[in-house]
Amino acid sequence: MKKIVLLSSLIVFLSAAPAWSRPPGAVTLSYDLKKQSLHIEVEHTIDNRRKEYIYKVEIRVNNGAPIEQYERIQNDIHTYTADIAVKAKDGDRITVKAFAREGGSSSGELTVVDEEKEEPK
Repeated sequence: MKKIVLLSSLIVFLSAAPAWSRPPGAVTLSYDLKKQSLHIEVEHTIDNRRKEYIYKVEIRVNNGAPIEQYERIQNDIHTYTADIAVKAKDGDRITVKAFAREGGSSSGELTVVDEEKEEPK
C-alpha cells in the first residue's frame, strides 16, 4: 500500500512540473532604420539562466520567410534582449515571436517608421 501511495504522489508531482514553467511576457520592439537593426526585449523572469531561457526568436518582415535566432542562455534573469540585423524599410511590418525553453511563447509587432522623413507642407 505504501508503494502505491508513493508512486501516486510521484506521478502527481512530476505531472505538475510543467505548470512551474514561466512563459515569456511582453515583447517590446524598436527598429533603427539607419543601422538596419531590430532591438528586442522580452520580459521573462527566470531562476536558472541555463535551464529556463528564451531559446528561439522568430522574426518576420511583412509575413515573409522567418529569420530564426537561437539562444542557449539568457543573460539577464528578468529580460531577454537582442539586437538582430534585419533588412526593412519605411512602412514594413515586423513581427516577433519568442519561445521559452520550458514552454510558452509571446509575440510583438511594429511598423517601421522613418522618423527623419519630412512631413508634407
